[in-house]
Amino acid sequence: MNVYWLKRDFRLSDNPALHYCLKQKESCCVLFILEPSFISAPETSGFHIQSIYTAIEHLSSQGLQVLVLRQEVIEAFELLNKSLPINNLVSHEEVGNLRTFSRDKKVKQWCKENNTHWTEIKQTAVFRRLTNRDERQGYWKEFMYADCLEKPKPDTLSLFIIPEAWQPYQQTLEQVFAGTFTHCTSIQKVTEQAANTVLNSFLFDRGKYYSGNISSPNTALKYGSRLSPHLAWGTMTSREIYQKTQIAKLQYKEMEIADKGKWGRSLNSFTSRLHWRDHFMQRLESAPDMELHPINIAYDALPYTNTANNIEAFTKGETGFPMIDACMRCLNITGFINFRMRSMLTSFACFYLHIDWRVVHYILAKVFTDFEPGIHLSQLQMQAGVVGINTVRVYNPTKQIIDQDKECAFIKKWVPELANTTAVEIIMHEEISVLNYIKPIANKAHLKQMKDALWAIRKTQESKELSRQVYLKHGSRKTPLRKRKL
Repeated sequence: MNVYWLKRDFRLSDNPALHYCLKQKESCCVLFILEPSFISAPETSGFHIQSIYTAIEHLSSQGLQVLVLRQEVIEAFELLNKSLPINNLVSHEEVGNLRTFSRDKKVKQWCKENNTHWTEIKQTAVFRRLTNRDERQGYWKEFMYADCLEKPKPDTLSLFIIPEAWQPYQQTLEQVFAGTFTHCTSIQKVTEQAANTVLNSFLFDRGKYYSGNISSPNTALKYGSRLSPHLAWGTMTSREIYQKTQIAKLQYKEMEIADKGKWGRSLNSFTSRLHWRDHFMQRLESAPDMELHPINIAYDALPYTNTANNIEAFTKGETGFPMIDACMRCLNITGFINFRMRSMLTSFACFYLHIDWRVVHYILAKVFTDFEPGIHLSQLQMQAGVVGINTVRVYNPTKQIIDQDKECAFIKKWVPELANTTAVEIIMHEEISVLNYIKPIANKAHLKQMKDALWAIRKTQESKELSRQVYLKHGSRKTPLRKRKL
């Protein structure tokens, strides 16, 4: 029997693995495995499980039969293989974390032992076994400009079946997912249909104001693309988004409208970020252990304290820093905050609270509905200052209030105990006692201590040499190495 193993690719359009299976013109079983190790993983939350549930539910409504099992992957393959041998296994290449990397190595061994041929197919512009970073741009263009694969016609989906031998293992989605999440209406709906709705509203309405409005949490919710959960869970591909955005750019360029320039700037900025997304995912593909170690190993010596009280206060949004607390409380409810605020959160946790970025990883991964390991881990290390080839940016949470929420509307929404406090008092929270609000749990002395420790490492010859190696393997090629101070 042929099996298409669903991972993070819950869509019909531009789905290379699905397309490959259809080209074989043989019966195939679409299989999703809800792994107990995924459910209990420290980076997993109900936000993620709900996203998978709704994505599969939508695929089923489109006529795609999916066999869903709740077991570890090898156990599921063993179970099915005993009833009906799995001859061919098809899946997408996954850029995952160490858990999925280890699992896939076990799957490879299982396939070898059971004479199962496993075909992994690329679905992103991230390249395995990339030995020369200078060549990546050419590969990226080749992939992103290739034609998107059309959505299969409904009658062709009849090739996807659940064979009679495996039907006794079939359960409803509700049965398989029972007890794994509590339905939350405040997070984005993750389905292929929702992805198309969001993209269309961005390209033909909201996207005009993208440039200049994605830094503030007050405006990013509306004018950001909001496509990140769909990219993370594979309900739409970056290639389809990129190509449709390029078409929209050409359309606006040819129009005689007053906002032509605004549309051009915004969509150019957006496509640039799509490029950067693949750049950072490539970093994890090339360094799968960056979940455990900084890619510049010299920074493993940073003196994090990981105080339990600080970790709890940060997680709950009870640090006494209004912008930090508002962002964390927003995340805990909605699963979303914009990029600048994410950067600020990591910077604050590492530099002010001395929480190891590896601990921050799990805290934030759980509350990001759009958790994508390659993006998340790369950005964590950048904002923690442990890469060595980037400018060290320490976000001042008070300055972010002044720059991004000067009327404190966002803060007052998510920190209701400050609803009757003036914006001036909120901005001065480090200097004065604010009624009904906790005192800040850290200060600039804590910040200086961590900055000094980081710069002491950065100045060493060992760190500089390691930074040079990091650049050669992971750095963007937009700025030549000779112009960089390492």
